[in-house]
Amino acid sequence: MNTAKIFEPEETLSSTENLDKFITMCRDELTVFGSNLPFDKNVWDLSSYIEGKGSTKRISAIFSTHKFASNEKGGTKANDKNITAMQDPFLSFAKAYFRYRFGLKSFKQPGQLLEPLRVLEQALININGKADPNTINNYVLDEAILITKTNYSQGRGYRIGATLQNIGKFLADKRLTKVAPDWKNPLKRPSDASRVGKEADDRRNKKMPSEAGLEALPEIFNKATSPYEKLVSSLIALLICAPNRINEVFLLPYDCEVAQKDTEGTEQYGLRWFPAKGAAPMIKWIIPSMADIAKEAINKIKIVTAQAREVANWYEKNPDSIYLPEKIEYVRDTVLSTKEVAYIIFGKDLADNDLERARRVASIWINNHSIPYKKDGNKLVIQFADLEKQVLGLLPDRFPYLNEEIGLKFSEALVLQMTNEYHCNKGTLMPTLSAVRMGIVDDALKNRGNMSSLFYRFGYTELDGSPIKMTSHQFRHYLNTLAQKGGLSQLDIAKWSGRVDIHQNKAYDHISANEMIEMVRDAIGNDNAMQGPLSNIDDITKKVVISRDEFARLKVRTAHVTETGVCIHDFTMTPCDHHRNCMGCTEHFCMKGDKERNDRIKKMKKDTEGFLEQAKNAQKEGYFGANRWEEYHSWFLDILTNTCDILDDPSVPDGSLIQLSNLSTVSSIDNADRRRDENSKNIQFDKENKTIDLDDMRKLLENMGGET
Repeated sequence: MNTAKIFEPEETLSSTENLDKFITMCRDELTVFGSNLPFDKNVWDLSSYIEGKGSTKRISAIFSTHKFASNEKGGTKANDKNITAMQDPFLSFAKAYFRYRFGLKSFKQPGQLLEPLRVLEQALININGKADPNTINNYVLDEAILITKTNYSQGRGYRIGATLQNIGKFLADKRLTKVAPDWKNPLKRPSDASRVGKEADDRRNKKMPSEAGLEALPEIFNKATSPYEKLVSSLIALLICAPNRINEVFLLPYDCEVAQKDTEGTEQYGLRWFPAKGAAPMIKWIIPSMADIAKEAINKIKIVTAQAREVANWYEKNPDSIYLPEKIEYVRDTVLSTKEVAYIIFGKDLADNDLERARRVASIWINNHSIPYKKDGNKLVIQFADLEKQVLGLLPDRFPYLNEEIGLKFSEALVLQMTNEYHCNKGTLMPTLSAVRMGIVDDALKNRGNMSSLFYRFGYTELDGSPIKMTSHQFRHYLNTLAQKGGLSQLDIAKWSGRVDIHQNKAYDHISANEMIEMVRDAIGNDNAMQGPLSNIDDITKKVVISRDEFARLKVRTAHVTETGVCIHDFTMTPCDHHRNCMGCTEHFCMKGDKERNDRIKKMKKDTEGFLEQAKNAQKEGYFGANRWEEYHSWFLDILTNTCDILDDPSVPDGSLIQLSNLSTVSSIDNADRRRDENSKNIQFDKENKTIDLDDMRKLLENMGGET
């Protein structure tokens, strides 16, 4: 564990001296990333300190410039020689801040901090011609935002801006700059609340899985024959059984299955789960219709990973000895031929079926791993101890733990593999282990490189013949949207999805405008799902002989989301008469259980109570027009109070639509006439001379804010 060390500036030192002191402390005194961290190198290997999610690649912190990172094509392993590093002294500050920041709160993706630092260095060069962190001020941070807006998406730009704000605050608090920055991120968090229009449809389609793919996956699950097909189709099945993240599936324990009887005596099936974003370990219950699929998927995974688990158990009990199948235990501590090396490393099939190829592959592997050998004529002779030492060095860095954070060992994990077991080009290394990562599922859901997707293997395409392409995270969006459509409460959706904050549900709600209309239509006439004048369909049918569904279609033609609910006003007929006053409109619905909007209504009620009190005080003091504000706030408070009473009523189920009845609405024209009448009453006319009383006119203009 890293022990956090807090930097405290000295008031007697200049900003430059405090900056030097901060860098020195981070270089020489911190143990974050190890006490032997090569601080002066520009590429740090952090694989032993940051556990990557869904990737087998090594994790590095690369202190390169923004231009180099933007132009880098990839494919080449970064090192001090092939990157363009940041300029000093900013380079030293960036390394110090990166190490210091990780010590306070660890993170999984170094790029989240490195990208803002690269942008900040470029901004310094653009403004000052050199990268000196001591000269960072508001102008430099504004320049960084311009670079960000040019090079990044709106969402990524907002996050970079937020990090730049944190860096600016740190520099100011620790007195590391000549002029303390007082700067806030000007970029706004992008909103995707709109459900209407082509942009909303494109955003929704991008996050939702293909219908053709959803129809094909059950058949692929049943048709799978090879270990690879069984594994990936089963992993995908678990993603569809509940709204899981793919990296959470890879952290399922071997004994993850749970069966318990509910209060009615019915047995329920669930899986023990480790949520990835902060929620506590939990049992995620599977809906009964998917329970058998989940059981079958778990069983298939256990079968195809059995040998890898056997290897893991061996090394946990024998950490200093190489794993050997029982049939070749006799070679231990002997001299080995290339055939025997092939048997140990690649398995019996290669060694027995193609002896010449086995010897050739073994020779290449021996040379690639620098294993000492001797020649006996044309044959290679290898000491068993030399081979054993090399193979033991190939075990994962954290072995026996697959994930130290949750204490999960390889032998206890449901999903694991022997190294390269499912690689399309490389042979399986039988006596070694590695974690299964999300790339294997990505390859199964869409064609990538030399890997053919499951859809391609089994002959499934989109209706137009194009390849089916999906991502593992789309299933999570899909199931969350189904839950929203089904009226599941926001708290239940958050728990089901393994979230710590119900406000995160919003990003996974992709109900379209048409689907929202259908939800409102379905609720009309249902006493359990509707509160308001449309709740009693019997009253409607007495006047109009029409079916409930037909009436709903006529009454609700369109819908859109508001800050507090859903509006069904048809803008093709008339403009809105109640702009920004949705709660006072008969065409507006609130949905109980929508916590974010329900909280907004309750806050609105609290604010209105304060406004009403102010209006009453203003009227007592004789302010012109205060009587109208008192009347309006009283009317609006009644609406909010009635709405909140229903929201707090435990007999009204979550998902119910609330429409208040008996609203006394007044049009904008009527309000204008009323204001004109009130104004005219305050102007007194002399009946004989027909002239205006100038004193009253002066008072009126003063009250209205005019000039006399």
